[in-house]
Amino acid sequence: MKVLLVEWDTESAAVRADELREAGHDVSTECHDGAQAAATVRQACPDAVILALATRPSHSWQTARPLAGKLGPRLVFVDGDTTARSRAASVAPHATFATADTLLDVLDALVPG
Repeated sequence: MKVLLVEWDTESAAVRADELREAGHDVSTECHDGAQAAATVRQACPDAVILALATRPSHSWQTARPLAGKLGPRLVFVDGDTTARSRAASVAPHATFATADTLLDVLDALVPG
């Protein structure tokens, strides 16, 4: 699966990207700029965009807003507290949610069967 990982902590992004690659995913990352992440989605057409909520959840909400249509890539929010997840659900009602422990299973479930 082609994945864009939007993670605001570069060290966490590197670790998570490596885990995703080890599981067979084609991963690109964005750690600094939500507008660049949206541009990457338009150019690279990933199957899924993973948006981290543990650090700077408001950045992830803002990044998700223009991508949240039914016809866009699948949005997967990962981690975050109850408030961050609730706000993410209001911004992107068709999004999927995961924790670090369930992310690979969630991505596997998104692959058409």
